[in-house]
Amino acid sequence: MARRITWRSGKTDGVYWGEVVFPDNLGHAVTVKATANEPAKALARSASMAEKLVNNPAVQALLPPGAGPALNAAAKVLRSKAVGKALKFARGLF
Repeated sequence: MARRITWRSGKTDGVYWGEVVFPDNLGHAVTVKATANEPAKALARSASMAEKLVNNPAVQALLPPGAGPALNAAAKVLRSKAVGKALKFARGLF
């Protein structure tokens, strides 16, 4: 079981995807995926969808203590312009 929030992005068939994974109290890893034309946008979209999901009171009851605020913070980081710049820099290395 995932005990922490993780995120990653990739490219499949010419489309970038981003996913955010977070734990719930039932022992499951909840995955939220989104696609876009850039990896940073895909991560930002998946983070925004995950943030909306955890702000739902019914979902909040299933989250471990502190997971909601942690996911909100992660979503803000993933939506920042710094993520796009870091991904462009990393892509230039390879």
